[in-house]
Amino acid sequence: MLRPHPHSSIYYIIQEEIPLATIFVIGLWVFPYSSFFLNESTYMISSPLNAKEFANSRATSSGNLGVTLDKTLGGWMIATHGVVFIPWLTPGFGFLAYIMMLCRGFR
Repeated sequence: MLRPHPHSSIYYIIQEEIPLATIFVIGLWVFPYSSFFLNESTYMISSPLNAKEFANSRATSSGNLGVTLDKTLGGWMIATHGVVFIPWLTPGFGFLAYIMMLCRGFR
């Protein structure tokens, strides 16, 4: 069996950081992401009353746009500020989604 050298960074990541850090980050990421995703889906599907197919395709397109913007802004954030600030993107996007839902409610 091939094992990494004990002084390599791969060994350190596998043995020391991955289990606890991964569980912690996934736990922090899943709860806001799932609630934002459900809100976005409900928001998109409920807007046109007589065109459910259009709402479905619009929900898929907005999901793709969200992934594109998230990856673009995430890459920009890593390039300019470092990985430390990446978790702040999720609440930022959630806040923008909440503002958009409030704006729709005032129509």
